[in-house]
Amino acid sequence: MSVYAAGILGFGLFRLVLLVANWQRLTDLPGTGRTGLILRALLMGFRFDTVVSGYILALPVLIFWILLFTGRWPRLLIRLIMVYTGVFYSLAFFLCAVDIPYYSHFSSRLTHAVFAWMDSPRFIAGMIFHDSRYFIYFLPLILVSGAFWLVLLRSHRRLQSLGTTPSRPLSLDRRLKGSGLWLLVILILFVGIRGRLVIKSPIRVGTAYFSNYGFPNQLGLNPVFTFTQSVLSDMDPAAHRFAFVSERIALKRVRRYLDVKASAVCGSPVGRRVEHDGPPLRANVVLVIMESMAYRFMESRVNGSLLTPNLVHLMENGIGFDHIYSSGVHTYAGIYSTLFGFPVLMRRHPLKATPVLNYEGLPAILKSHGYRTAFFTTHDDQFDNMGGFLRANGFEKIVSRSDYPSRRVTGPLGVPDDFMFEFSLPILDSLAGSGGPFLAVLLTSSNHPPYAVPREIPFEPRGSTPEEKTVSYADWAIGKFVDLCRGRPWFDDTLFVFVGDNGRDGGGPYAMSLSLHHTPLIYYAPRIFSEPRRYRRLGGQIDVFPTLLGILDLDYVNTSLGIDLRRARRPFVFFSSDDKIGCLNRRYFMIWQDSAAATIHHYRDGDPADHASEKMALMGRMKRYTFAMLQVTQWLVCSGRVGCDTPPRRR
Repeated sequence: MSVYAAGILGFGLFRLVLLVANWQRLTDLPGTGRTGLILRALLMGFRFDTVVSGYILALPVLIFWILLFTGRWPRLLIRLIMVYTGVFYSLAFFLCAVDIPYYSHFSSRLTHAVFAWMDSPRFIAGMIFHDSRYFIYFLPLILVSGAFWLVLLRSHRRLQSLGTTPSRPLSLDRRLKGSGLWLLVILILFVGIRGRLVIKSPIRVGTAYFSNYGFPNQLGLNPVFTFTQSVLSDMDPAAHRFAFVSERIALKRVRRYLDVKASAVCGSPVGRRVEHDGPPLRANVVLVIMESMAYRFMESRVNGSLLTPNLVHLMENGIGFDHIYSSGVHTYAGIYSTLFGFPVLMRRHPLKATPVLNYEGLPAILKSHGYRTAFFTTHDDQFDNMGGFLRANGFEKIVSRSDYPSRRVTGPLGVPDDFMFEFSLPILDSLAGSGGPFLAVLLTSSNHPPYAVPREIPFEPRGSTPEEKTVSYADWAIGKFVDLCRGRPWFDDTLFVFVGDNGRDGGGPYAMSLSLHHTPLIYYAPRIFSEPRRYRRLGGQIDVFPTLLGILDLDYVNTSLGIDLRRARRPFVFFSSDDKIGCLNRRYFMIWQDSAAATIHHYRDGDPADHASEKMALMGRMKRYTFAMLQVTQWLVCSGRVGCDTPPRRR
């Protein structure tokens, strides 16, 4: 019982640290009921902590019961049991410590998604040890683990005092009393592991969702529970395959949504030939995928001044889209969906799929029109398997960490954004001088932890927090890049595109953070566009390249699920966040997840209430649209039908 109590206190301390680290999220809760929601979440947390403790203590309790029953009490076995208990609790506390920054970044408790980066341990370790904020969470880990081991050692000494010998086992009376008491402990432990007295179902992740507010619901969970459950689910082969609706019905719906006329174009059942009346605009394309650039930053001010004046200027003087949402919450999702027009599937890393598929995406289409292609990243191109995947899908040149001067590499994220932009200019000059147009994709990274603004720049970032300062620096770097390009002879014939790989969590009352997906999308070409234009239509990253090709008036076969947002409209936009799927129209936001009932909210008013009972018809349409799109995506990817079987006609 003392070991159990120490474990519960340890888990409780980490929950309090999580609460303090996300204190700003309490502003999303109602003032009158805020305390009650937090207290109820803490009580729910006690239940989940008991479940985790029950699983850890199950084997020691069972062994102790057997020992008491037999009357033997070997000291070596007792010592091994204590080590076993200490090691597993220490691992549990470690997961709790990791969970705090994970939740702050992804607005989700710890899951198997962390395994996406297990093949890059050096890279991840570098990001952790280059951000001093992460060391804060090592302090409670050391304190809690140390205190727990002291309690464990004290319990060990008490148990060792019961030591027996073959000639002097425990007395029969003591065995009977101890075995009976321990049987009662086992029964209590069993109830604790189930987490509920109801026979029909044990405790589940969805049990924690007791309110209309995302943070209290998530606060009650134990990260060891969510991590273990997601790992076990991921081990099931069926978990990697959606079965929302039959593939035949899903394909029929998607073809209707995308207005596909022919039965198949160049071998793709969703392929549609896109042709334009006028001559193609063979402009260069410079596409900047901006790390964690949330749309809300463009509306933020610091001391009365815009936080991102350069992006605002580009938006106001180009073709801008105000309601664009990223497919996922990870950089690999932003790269994949932006360049190839497919949504990401939950529990799948598209860049690490085997075998590597050949997509009829932006690089391949532009190459077929005579474009040269290059991709730039500030860090190692092997991270997330970017290099291998992109080389197999149309990029001729990839510039990454190994290409930069080592003295300019400042950490695991490689070189600062402004240096990558400067370094790219001679290469872009060379591409422009090769006689044809070029596609250059540049992936920034400075607006990602560990935050580090270069000291040698002639600019003082706005803001009072590291987050604000890095956003301000990232915006300045983009403005500087555009100004440097303006002096190049190829500038007048270039279309610049700016989109976030994802947004940044800005809180909110929902189980999914809209700000984590809402990004700007800007097409900027002052010598090409006759006048600026602003669109307020719903769209996603999967629509970036079809819209781009529409602006260029290039003929091609679209085998993706993206659309040209200037010529077509989406009734809904959908996206995923590891274990959740979101879908929204201009007023309502539906959240679907494995472990809890789907909810729908009036997000334009920030209304936390679930309107599922009154919006069943709308939820039905949202589910049909979203599930059909994801089901067809899965089928196309699994069958390898993501490109053209036969080369389409080119003009």
